[in-house]
Amino acid sequence: MTIREQQTLNGFQLTRGWATVYVFRKPFARISAFRTAQRRARRADRGVWGLCGGRFHRPDNTSTDAPTEPAPAPTEPTDCQGYSPCLPPGPDVDCASGSGDGPRYVNGPVYATGSDPYGLDSDGDGVGCES
Repeated sequence: MTIREQQTLNGFQLTRGWATVYVFRKPFARISAFRTAQRRARRADRGVWGLCGGRFHRPDNTSTDAPTEPAPAPTEPTDCQGYSPCLPPGPDVDCASGSGDGPRYVNGPVYATGSDPYGLDSDGDGVGCES
């Protein structure tokens, strides 16, 4: 197995079924391609998908401690107004790299999938605060 030219290690691992897509805070440039690679590997039962049903982490059964209740999952904001990362409603938001007067600022890129109430996607391509 070799990584083809123009293929990332991440993409290679996803294609072979040895990784899953994980997004921390904001989507990244290759997210669509990575999710497609993961979906195809899963459908074809490649790697971990075929060997153990997609369980990428085995539980540690060596502990003698009494089981504890899992911590509650953090609550995700629900009213993001079509922005990713989430921009909850509130005072005006401007791009940190721009000339806006705030009072809130965001570093880009910000992906606008809704109505763009703060006007961050000035060229209408779905990505705001690009510079």
